[in-house]
Amino acid sequence: MKHEELKPLNILSGIYSPFNRFNGSVVFCNNLYDEMIEKGCTVNFIGLKTSDLMETRMKLTLMEGTLTGEADTPAFNKAVEDMKGAFLHILNNKPIDIVHCQHLTFPPAVALSSMNFEQPLVITSHASDIEFARNNPAHADHLRKSLDMADKVVLLSRKLIPLLEEIKPDMAFEKIAILPLGVDRKFFISEKPHKDEKPFIILYSGRLTKEKGVDILLEVLQKLPDALLRIAGKGNFEEELKNKTLSMNLEHRVTFLGFLGREELKKEYQKAHILAVPSQGIEGIPQVCLEAMANYLPVMATDTGGISEVFTDAALIVPKGKPQEVINAIVELYDNQSLRDDFAIKGRERVEQYSWERIAHLYMALFRSLL
Repeated sequence: MKHEELKPLNILSGIYSPFNRFNGSVVFCNNLYDEMIEKGCTVNFIGLKTSDLMETRMKLTLMEGTLTGEADTPAFNKAVEDMKGAFLHILNNKPIDIVHCQHLTFPPAVALSSMNFEQPLVITSHASDIEFARNNPAHADHLRKSLDMADKVVLLSRKLIPLLEEIKPDMAFEKIAILPLGVDRKFFISEKPHKDEKPFIILYSGRLTKEKGVDILLEVLQKLPDALLRIAGKGNFEEELKNKTLSMNLEHRVTFLGFLGREELKKEYQKAHILAVPSQGIEGIPQVCLEAMANYLPVMATDTGGISEVFTDAALIVPKGKPQEVINAIVELYDNQSLRDDFAIKGRERVEQYSWERIAHLYMALFRSLL
């Protein structure tokens, strides 16, 4: 064991997003880096200013800015230039061993791919970047450049590799590392909570965008007249969902909760009977699945990204692109308490393997292998 390999690392990272709990990638970074800081590392992190700043031990550089979507627009290009300036300032003024950024096609990776610096670059894909690239030529171009520039690319699941290969057939496979998400130990409860059978509560937590398939859950309510749906999150599909709720006369059975903090979300996990993840797009490993399982909450999810690879028999998994299968699965869980209990226990056993301490150890070993 070499002493040099075990020295604390100086890490530079960043996401072009408000530094709050409402962005899963920001929460991922805060949890991962907090464990590294616990082990003596220093993390400089670049993000956007926000009124609801998340508590952290990282050294923050916060900029003015707003979230950007489509690549190569004036707003996107400004975000890239802003990130480039912030990265350069830290690289020129602080000792940095590793640069680690999130998403292959978003402003931080685009900025870093156009810069020259001596430190190794690691990029973690969260799957949404790959989906952007599959549907947008400009994002696809940025993804290819990021894959060329990075020393290592971390994927949450092996199932994402063929999707990358579609966009970049000559991809260097030796650059790929597979590392899962972790779950915050504060989400764990010690025993399975008692729940009344009625009303049956379906919980959705995540971004409200069309590809997330949340509208399928409204159709479930038509099959289960005494079930309720609680929706945590916000997004550009929210108004359409609310209008559909009204048109289907479901407004008394659907509650839009908005963004929830950790403790509020934990209470929702403990009240609900199932967590539904009906995504019709590309997923990595949804953080909400891990959190729900830590609370003995059964999970129904579509087979997209790394879901079936990680959860196997610990969740009720149905094919993507078949809304009726989602409806049938939730009705099956509604009818069968013993099945819900089985998934609650199996899910809790599975999630025990995904502590942030373990995931941080794997990332630090990867970082050190590049030095």
